[in-house]
Amino acid sequence: MYKTTEITSAEIASDNPVHQRLLFPYVEAAAMVNGNVLEIGCGWGRGLELLTKAAKHYTGIDKNEELIKALRAEYSSSTFISANIPRSVPLPTIRSITS
Repeated sequence: MYKTTEITSAEIASDNPVHQRLLFPYVEAAAMVNGNVLEIGCGWGRGLELLTKAAKHYTGIDKNEELIKALRAEYSSSTFISANIPRSVPLPTIRSITS
């Protein structure tokens, strides 16, 4: 697995209640977003599938280069940037932000 600070897993049954609690904001955000979405600290993409379907375009930023490479391969229509925030990174024009 990737070196990440994620504290729960979607696959481990005992983690499911915590995973659901952490997923809930993405469910709510997906119902509200439109246009371009930027998520700073996207991690392994807990709510990525929901946000990519709701947004015109999704951009995720995370400091974990290995994780970003995997997300690029899985979600080729989205943009993923490997960066340590705060830092001078050119960002796209956005309308909604989740974190």
